[in-house]
Amino acid sequence: MCDRLVECASDSIIIREAKRLANVILQNQRTRRRPWRVDYSALFEHYVQHLFKEVALKKSYAIVCNPHYSISGRAPA
Repeated sequence: MCDRLVECASDSIIIREAKRLANVILQNQRTRRRPWRVDYSALFEHYVQHLFKEVALKKSYAIVCNPHYSISGRAPA
């Protein structure tokens, strides 16, 4: 079990904010608790997008979201 998440200086702002919010949730001392759900597929997708953005910034790459490429030419007979 984890009772507190430690914020590191090397963490990005988004990760630090997530850790702060997690600590608020972990330190909640209420006797009445409410369940909540997380869509882990959406969480994973946003995490992967964040990683790609960080890599793109470090490598000076451009990110293109949902591109639509047109295909031209003749179809084979």
